[in-house]
Amino acid sequence: MKKFLDQLNSLVSKLIPKLEVFGLEISDGLVRFYDIGRDKNKTRHILLRLNPGTVVNGRVVNVEALQGVLTELHKRVSSSPKKLVSVVVSIPINNIYIQPFNLPMLAKDNLKESAELNMRMISPIDVSKSYYDWQKIGENLSKDQLDMVGAFVSRDVTDKFIDVLQGANFNVAAVEFSSLSLVRAALKNGFTSIGVPSLILQMDQGGLGFAISHMGGLYFHQFTEWDRYKDGGKNINVNKFKEGVVDEARKLINFYLTNFKTEDIKNILVVAENFTEEVKAALQNGLPGVQVKTASFNEINSAHGASLRGKIARSQDASISLTNLSAIDVFHRGQVANFISIWRNLSFTTFGFLLIIFLSSALLLQRTAEEVRSNDPFANQNKSNMELVKLEKQVEEFNSNIGMLRTLSSKGGTAYLIADKLTGLMAAIVDLRRMTINMNSGNITIGGSSKTEELARTFKDRLENDGQFVNVNLPLREFRPRVDGRVEFLIEMKLKNLDA
Repeated sequence: MKKFLDQLNSLVSKLIPKLEVFGLEISDGLVRFYDIGRDKNKTRHILLRLNPGTVVNGRVVNVEALQGVLTELHKRVSSSPKKLVSVVVSIPINNIYIQPFNLPMLAKDNLKESAELNMRMISPIDVSKSYYDWQKIGENLSKDQLDMVGAFVSRDVTDKFIDVLQGANFNVAAVEFSSLSLVRAALKNGFTSIGVPSLILQMDQGGLGFAISHMGGLYFHQFTEWDRYKDGGKNINVNKFKEGVVDEARKLINFYLTNFKTEDIKNILVVAENFTEEVKAALQNGLPGVQVKTASFNEINSAHGASLRGKIARSQDASISLTNLSAIDVFHRGQVANFISIWRNLSFTTFGFLLIIFLSSALLLQRTAEEVRSNDPFANQNKSNMELVKLEKQVEEFNSNIGMLRTLSSKGGTAYLIADKLTGLMAAIVDLRRMTINMNSGNITIGGSSKTEELARTFKDRLENDGQFVNVNLPLREFRPRVDGRVEFLIEMKLKNLDA
């Protein structure tokens, strides 16, 4: 039974291919693309350098320069310049505020509302001008509470990244940040474990990023600029740097111990390209009893962590995403377009295959009939009559096959044409969330959202005036306001003519 189910799942995955979502890291000095692939031999890891001043302190400064690099990256990862490449993008932590918080275990049944309320209360910036999100990282049964972490960022920070990515034909599935991605990659690659808390130090061109891994997830992070360790000039004071790194690590370890008195951080992972051994020695000398590991960015990086998240189904992805709803709508529309394109190509392939079968069958039957007639002892008696009957049957079979193909092709393309017409009718007034077209019964259901209820009624009027749809119904009970001020609705109708 299990073997049959596995074969069935494999067949479904081939008929409806899963939309691939890759990992993309953008930092102050580089753009890194990561594709896990279906096996290790097909992994793609692409690194492109950014000119100085393109991304500074975690913000997009030179839009044209960044879009040029992303366009070049798109050429390397896609065979078509117009094809949307879906990514989970990881941005620097410079401007990301992160805050751990706890909820009582009773809030588990109403987790979303409880978390939203707490996020608004603890936000360090104006929530009306920010994107914020949360995720659960564990359950503390001894204290009867849920361990949560929330993140906040000003809208202008992520909007700039999203605009440039979309301008280079990248589809944004989620926006996270380097510490969240790195903790995920460290766990996957065996540098950390779920049961052991760890401190991860990432050193790159932008500065030093510290991240605390708790239960395999991000608990807290902190960023320190290189300028802090300079001695009045452009050069880093090595002794000041070593002392500063040890001091920051000690503060974060004490912070974690204050919140989890039964646990202590005894493991530190240093991720860098240079100076790793010196930092390792400084940490081991300054923090006795702490075990320090090192890794390069080829072994562990934020793009890899983002790519791991891309493998999770969007409906099951509960990690933090700092983005706007319109960007997610664009991603979903890309999914719908990809789905329609796949099935349209599949339909054409199927019809072509059927045509070959029909023609082959016709030729085979014709040859068989000729062989039977050639062996018929009575065939010579009525040769001319038999020839006429043969021609009439061939014409009849050919016309029958052509009629069958026309019926198949017209029915196969109808759903796509209807979907295309409905998309046109909703242009500029409503956004599509889901659409169901039943070509057997003619029933159509559309779930969408609009800025106002009036716009939804306008869409209903368009459908009624079109003439191809009847029994258009927009129940008042289906109007549902959303957090962002938009209104969700559901419209039901029927096709006037199933052969349209």
